[in-house]
Amino acid sequence: MRFNMKKHILLLFLIIGSLFITPIFSQDYIETSDTTMTLLGTWANGPCYAVDVRNGKAVFGIGHYLEIADVSGFMSHELGKVTLHTNINDISISGNYAYVANDTAGLRIIDISDPENPAEVGFYNRPHTTYRANGVCVNGNYAYLVWGSGGFQIINISDPTNPVETSLLMFSLSQFYGIDIQGNYAYITDYHNGMYIIDISDPVHPSQIAQFATDSYSLDLDVEGNYAYIADDFDGLRIIDISDPDSLEEVGFFDTADRSRDVKVNGIYAYVADRDDGLRIIDITNPVNPVEAGYFDTDGWAYGLAVSEDTVYLADEYQGLHIIDVEDPAATAEISFFDPGDNAQAVAIDSVENYAYVADGNGYVYILDISDPSLSVQVGSINMKVSVNDIAINGNYLYLTLYQNDLFIIDISDPAAPVITGIDSLLPETSVSKIAVSGNLACIAMGTYGICMVDVSNPYNPETLGTFDTGNWAYKAVISGNYVYVADNTDGLRIIDISDPLNLREAGFVDTDGWAKDVAVNGNYAYVADYGEGLRIFNISDVTNIVEVGYYSNYNYAEKLDVCGNYALVVFTDIFDYSRKAHVIDITNPGVPQSIYTYDFWATAPASDVQLIANHAYVPMYSDGLYILEFVIPVGLKEPDIPANFELSQNYPNPFNPGTQISFAIPEAQDVTVKIYNMLGQKVATIFDKHIRAGNYTLQYDAGSLSSGLYFYRLTAGELSSVKKMCLVK
Repeated sequence: MRFNMKKHILLLFLIIGSLFITPIFSQDYIETSDTTMTLLGTWANGPCYAVDVRNGKAVFGIGHYLEIADVSGFMSHELGKVTLHTNINDISISGNYAYVANDTAGLRIIDISDPENPAEVGFYNRPHTTYRANGVCVNGNYAYLVWGSGGFQIINISDPTNPVETSLLMFSLSQFYGIDIQGNYAYITDYHNGMYIIDISDPVHPSQIAQFATDSYSLDLDVEGNYAYIADDFDGLRIIDISDPDSLEEVGFFDTADRSRDVKVNGIYAYVADRDDGLRIIDITNPVNPVEAGYFDTDGWAYGLAVSEDTVYLADEYQGLHIIDVEDPAATAEISFFDPGDNAQAVAIDSVENYAYVADGNGYVYILDISDPSLSVQVGSINMKVSVNDIAINGNYLYLTLYQNDLFIIDISDPAAPVITGIDSLLPETSVSKIAVSGNLACIAMGTYGICMVDVSNPYNPETLGTFDTGNWAYKAVISGNYVYVADNTDGLRIIDISDPLNLREAGFVDTDGWAKDVAVNGNYAYVADYGEGLRIFNISDVTNIVEVGYYSNYNYAEKLDVCGNYALVVFTDIFDYSRKAHVIDITNPGVPQSIYTYDFWATAPASDVQLIANHAYVPMYSDGLYILEFVIPVGLKEPDIPANFELSQNYPNPFNPGTQISFAIPEAQDVTVKIYNMLGQKVATIFDKHIRAGNYTLQYDAGSLSSGLYFYRLTAGELSSVKKMCLVK
């Protein structure tokens, strides 16, 4: 029996809970590539989370960009920027360098001595890309870094081009966010456990000397004199007397209106980034009784801030950087503002004219010249004033689906001066819509409402023709000939006959084992991103009798795909750490797809769309922007070896404690199980149960929960079976 994705989630929890079985599958067909795609460039507008200010220069994050602005005068202006790997969580300026906590990309060191041409000169990252650098503080020759995994790290930066780890202190069940240094102590906020104080007088051997537990979630702090001021999420500003680390005491608090994310102290005021309530200014003249002196409300979510004299620089997520005059806290005023753009939600590529059209969640479509992918240049934009769900190009027209129910058609014959030509209000209303256009027809996938067909023969007067309820949740639809192919979540692949758009009918379907998230059609084949079941390939030459001919699975979540020629690009999300990886899969032989290239994204967000054109991939990833990737089309790709005979090998090592490998070969596609039995013939585990293709396989079995003794393992493939003995010695 084929493994059913709808049972896969339960199995996943069992695996995580027991850490009992970890399958490692044959490299013949599951993973043949060891080659990485080349990152040509990114367009990385996104959220603003962090800012620091020195000598009239503001250094702040906008998506992947680290930007530098001259803020010395009344009219602030951008000087330069450098592209980093992912979103920027914290910044600490020291001398000619900005030290950046760059989330999964670790610590990045940027030379800002020439603010018009900032450049990365050094970096340090931990070996696992899912560790997240959340906070950084520089003091002397050391950068102090805190990780979301509960790590406190001291890095020697005496040579910024070659940062070296001095020490690492790990805390279990901790999630560090903020850090400040005063004297010989580091003060750290732990999301779950309040504040830690670390003695750093010996950088090689830092040690915890105190902890103070707050009632909410400690996110950041500022230490001034005898007090630590903690941004404590739901509980606002907490003021802790730290004069005696052995006897920490909360002396005062101010419960802000929303959720406190960051705090900076300057003189008699504590400035709090209070998420939805913007900037709150708290008078701390009397720490026992702090009172609000003023505020500045923003349209976004305030996450970080910096203070210089009478000016606050507020990082306001998708509303960018606000520069606020706070000389009179009761009469705050915005001086200047830097717009960040927003999420990269969808992309459409004009490969002939070399333009990319990127839709964001804030109502804009950005038009980028990508003739040089390493340096995408914005040549225009369209403000739709409401979130754009998806975009498609057909000829000289751009088709947009907007949040709620509108289809817009835009003339892009001059990309620098786009013109709206037509509007159609789709029925019923939906906040989810993906669009495909072919000839005079557009098809919109509308989630729970199925699909909607629109006549776009007259771009000035598009007309809704009909709708069809596909049964579950229409994630994506593509048009090919007289049919629309719909990725319909748990209802699999649905094929709708559109030869008469006024009378739509279902012509065929296949209920895939997983959750159909995306679909592409190329010739006689449909390719489905089937979530936990990977890439599924179906012969659709007879839509009434759809046949699966091949699949590719790495046992992660296949979410987005596109197909061009002999290649499919599939973006997977790891089932354990939710990291993202793109695979280029050779589908020359649809029955034996092979992964030939991969790319590990630094991104913390999932892919929102994907387009594959020739050997270039365009992947928008929400707040992580647009990635442009390239791969070299290989010559003479080797077909995987097919075993001649059914065979079960002796486990290795044997005896073992507690892990061992079990290898086997099957000469043709079969339903395969591998089960473990004790000496009484009682089954103690099923470590594999799936329909697989011919190939060589290796399973890693962890018998940590079993007692020492002799056990049997049995391989069953169709009508064939084989049993061998193994010995567990503890």
